[in-house]
Amino acid sequence: MVGLLRNLLQKIPNTDIKILAEEVSGSQIEVLTNSMEETIVDFKLGDKQVRVMQAHDIDKDDPATYDQARRAKEARQRARAAFDEPVMSIPLQQYVMACVLRDNTDAEQTPQGDDEDFFTDLRSTAQERYRLLMTRDERGKCRKDHTACTDRELNDFLNTVKSNWCEGWNGEVYNADYFFNYVRDRAAAGKNAWHLVEVDIFIVIDRHRRVVFASVVELMQLLHGSDVTRLLARALDMWSYFTPLPFPEQGVMWCRFQSKPGAGQLPVAVPTVLRRGTRKATEMIRFLVQPLGPEYYSECVEILKQLPPDQKIKTDDEDFLNLFAIGINGYTRRHRDVKDIEGGLSGLLTLGCYIGPRFFIIGTNHESAKRYAWCKMGRPPLLVEADPKGDLGAPCVNPRSDDDDDDIMKWTNKNRPWTSRSR
Repeated sequence: MVGLLRNLLQKIPNTDIKILAEEVSGSQIEVLTNSMEETIVDFKLGDKQVRVMQAHDIDKDDPATYDQARRAKEARQRARAAFDEPVMSIPLQQYVMACVLRDNTDAEQTPQGDDEDFFTDLRSTAQERYRLLMTRDERGKCRKDHTACTDRELNDFLNTVKSNWCEGWNGEVYNADYFFNYVRDRAAAGKNAWHLVEVDIFIVIDRHRRVVFASVVELMQLLHGSDVTRLLARALDMWSYFTPLPFPEQGVMWCRFQSKPGAGQLPVAVPTVLRRGTRKATEMIRFLVQPLGPEYYSECVEILKQLPPDQKIKTDDEDFLNLFAIGINGYTRRHRDVKDIEGGLSGLLTLGCYIGPRFFIIGTNHESAKRYAWCKMGRPPLLVEADPKGDLGAPCVNPRSDDDDDDIMKWTNKNRPWTSRSR
C-alpha cells in the first residue's frame, strides 16, 4: 500500500487528475464536480478511498486567490448564517469583567492597585464565560444590559476595570477573541457550513497542480505501524506529565522558560522527545512533501545545509525542517504569525484520541531561517507586498514572552511540578 500511495503522490503534480484516477483505479472513478472553478474526482486506491480536488480559481503563489475563490466565499456566507453574533466590543468585555469581579468578591482576588497581569487573566476569563458558559439568549441579554448598567455595585467594579484597562487592548492585534473563533467554528461545523470530507486520502491542488492541502488518515500507522504510533503518543503523554507547562491563557511557550523551577531535570526528557517525535514527524511530512512539492522540498534541504549545526534539529540523514511545535490538548489558542512560514508548507501529525489527551507535532520552516540561508548563498529575497486588510496579517503578539518574573507564571502542574498535573 505504501508503494501505491507513493506512486500516486509522484504523479499528481504532472498528470490530469481524471487521467490519473483512471490509471490507478481503472473504471472505479466518480467525477463529483467538473466546473470552471474546480474539478473533484473520487476513486479507489487498493482498499483506500481517495479524493483529489483541483481548485482552478486558486493560485498557490497568489494568497489573495484563497479568499476570492468561490468555495471560500460560499463557506464564509454559510458560517455567518450559522453564527451571526458580533464579536465582543470593548464596552461589553469591560461589563463582563465587572460581572466576574462582582461574582467573586474575595478580597484576595481583587487587586489593590495597578495589576496588568490580574486584569489580563480577568479579561480572558470574561471572554471564556461569555462565549462558552453563556447560552445564546444570555449573551443577547448581556449585550443589551451592558449599555445601561444601573446596578451601583456593578458600576463600582466597572469603574475599576475601566481605570485598569490597558491602552494596547484597544488595538485590533491585542484584542483577539479566540473564544469567538472557537464558538463560531463549532456552530458552523454543527450546521454543515463546511462540507465534511470522509475519505482516507484527500489532496487539493491549485490551477497549476501545486499542492495546497494533503491528508492521509492513519499515515503514521501505515508507515511505522500501530505499535510505534501508540508508543509516540505515550512518550508525549509522559513528557506532558513530568514537564511543568504554562497555561494556554498566558500565551507563552514552554521553551521560553527553561530556566524555571524543575528545568534542571528537563534535558533528560527533552532530547528524547525531540529525537523520536520530530524524527517520526519528519519522515511522515517528507513522505507527502517530497513527491507533491519536489522543488520546495529541494529548496528546504538546501536551506538546512546553510544553517549552523547548533541552530537546527538533527532528525535523520536528510533534514529539511527547521521549526517544530509540539502541542498538547490544543483548544482555542491560535498562532497568528503568518510570517513564520509565508509561502511555504507545514505538516501536521496528530496523535491521541478525541476522548482523552490530544497531541500534535507541527513541522515547517521558519522564514528567518530562509532569509539567513539566502543571504549566505548571495540570493536576494523575494519582496512580497503585504496586505494590511488581511484577517491573518497581524504579527504574533506575546507581550509577556520575555517576562522573567517567576511569581506571575502559572503552571499546569503548579503544586509539585514533577508529581502532579491538571488538565
